[in-house]
Amino acid sequence: MQITVNGKPETVNNSLRLSEFFEHQQINTAAIAVAVNGVVIHRENWHEHRLNNDDSLTIIQAVAGG
Repeated sequence: MQITVNGKPETVNNSLRLSEFFEHQQINTAAIAVAVNGVVIHRENWHEHRLNNDDSLTIIQAVAGG
């Protein structure tokens, strides 16, 4: 199935959970925020939220600095 991640098209397995997507992509989840189709998905729900065809993910990485 096709999804968009930060504006770039990606092909992923059907019925993939958000937490599984991060594992497959080897994304460090320590300091990220995620929105699916413009709705923030809280960290405690990542293992439940299934990705659907044409979903759009926005992944924001927090960085330290001043």
